Amino acid sequence: MNKAYDVTGRRELLIDDFLIDTRRNVELKSHFPVELPAHPGKPGGAYVTVMKTPDGYNLYYRGVDSVYKGSLDNNHPGEFVGLAQSSDGISWTQPELTRFPGKPVPANTLFYGKEFITHNFVPFYDTNPECQDNERYKAVAGVRETKGLFAYYSADGINWHPYGEKV
Repeated sequence: MNKAYDVTGRRELLIDDFLIDTRRNVELKSHFPVELPAHPGKPGGAYVTVMKTPDGYNLYYRGVDSVYKGSLDNNHPGEFVGLAQSSDGISWTQPELTRFPGKPVPANTLFYGKEFITHNFVPFYDTNPECQDNERYKAVAGVRETKGLFAYYSADGINWHPYGEKV
């Protein structure tokens, strides 16, 4: 290594020798992922987004309903977006939204079915002091078939509204 890099105050994933000058009696080794059993009360799914909010943390994830057996292709009808909340980022609760009664999805489901929003919903919390309170939460979503992303806003991170046109 010819140049020193300041990594103070940040984490670094050491997967090669880029940040390592010398190694003695150690080796870099990649381990295979291990699937752990699900824990009740802990959210799980794909495409997870965790955001810090004034009240704690919101965790948004994509899930698949309990009866869907079809293809898991882009934007399939069994997809849903779930929400979990936490005050400390360790213990999570799943709010009882019950938006899809009689459907095979959890009560914390925000969106469900063949809506392009369920495939890659990406929310964030807007900290800009000039942001309107009813638009404090924002998100984008879209798939290949929509040929672009659509923007959404929310006052509470639960009740979402489309801005309208693609962005």
